[in-house]
Amino acid sequence: MVRECNLGPHLMHLLSLPTEIITQIFLNLTWRDILKLKCICKTIYEFSQSTTLQYHLLLGIAGYDDGPSKHPMSKSQRLNLLRRLESSFNYGNFSRMTRIPLGGSYTPTYDLRGGILLQGRYAPGGLHTTGGVNVFRLPSAITDRGSIVSWKLPDLLKPIRDLNVDSSQDLLVLVGGGSLGSTAIETSFVSLTTGDPHPLSSGSYVIPIPMHSDVSGFTIVIMGPSMGLLVAGLRFVIYNWKKGKVEVDIPFDDSDPINSFFFLDHSRFGLIRGRRRPANIEIHRFKPNEGASSGSALTAVYHLLSVDDDVTIGRITCRSGSSPGLNDTSMPYMENRVFSTPPFIPRLDDGIVVM
Repeated sequence: MVRECNLGPHLMHLLSLPTEIITQIFLNLTWRDILKLKCICKTIYEFSQSTTLQYHLLLGIAGYDDGPSKHPMSKSQRLNLLRRLESSFNYGNFSRMTRIPLGGSYTPTYDLRGGILLQGRYAPGGLHTTGGVNVFRLPSAITDRGSIVSWKLPDLLKPIRDLNVDSSQDLLVLVGGGSLGSTAIETSFVSLTTGDPHPLSSGSYVIPIPMHSDVSGFTIVIMGPSMGLLVAGLRFVIYNWKKGKVEVDIPFDDSDPINSFFFLDHSRFGLIRGRRRPANIEIHRFKPNEGASSGSALTAVYHLLSVDDDVTIGRITCRSGSSPGLNDTSMPYMENRVFSTPPFIPRLDDGIVVM
């Protein structure tokens, strides 16, 4: 409900300022503050209905930051798109379902992140190993891409066991090794569009392992220049793939294993400890820009929901946010045949962890 009111001397002074200055004042407020101000009087309510302030307000409610200033979408177009997206999520009304025919040549190795589906394919002559990757860029209203674009990366020199992607950095991370008879786990960083070594990578990262080790699985998460890698039964590392530097290295503890992990931002991560009673989320801070490996400092511990004493948690996994590399609001607008920079960018501090 909006009411007429006596604005008073202070408010009259505010509203007597030029429109550009009042707008700038409002843009420095949080969306919660703007919602409260809208209820003061009709004059402020009408002022808050401008396209600029409505876009600022809805960005905050939806958990986004504005994208590059040179993005071809106008402010009005961005606002309308954001309203449609919010309506779709609020009411579960999605206008399109896309079917992707995969055929019979694909392995169980796959990943889906940031609108990109990666699907491993069998190596030539090797029926049980992943020797190549096919990429599918899915349709997206945010980037105005209405159809699937797919391409096939060149066959790999060595088979892989897991992979991950950050399309905002044109980065594909490939992990191989760790099977019986191998002596190392090798992580390589290649271009998502060509399959060539990534031009910003310092090279492959190799973790030696005992001869008779058989690693059961991996968890890979990319956060800008940092890659988190959890090697089940062996260790957890954060590796700067641009500088070739290990930033965090935590060996495996069989009595207190790490089930999974996630990044909160570029300097904080969470570890899931499922064997504790109750299970814990540990929050750690690390310093990614220091010259040598700095390790991490424990800053908080959160307890997960308790379970009955006779119930054992067999596995906890988590997945958080969108492609973290997108959260650099200073990046320029980019567009090519495959990728384009979105008009607004998910906020890191407004993410969700699903376990």
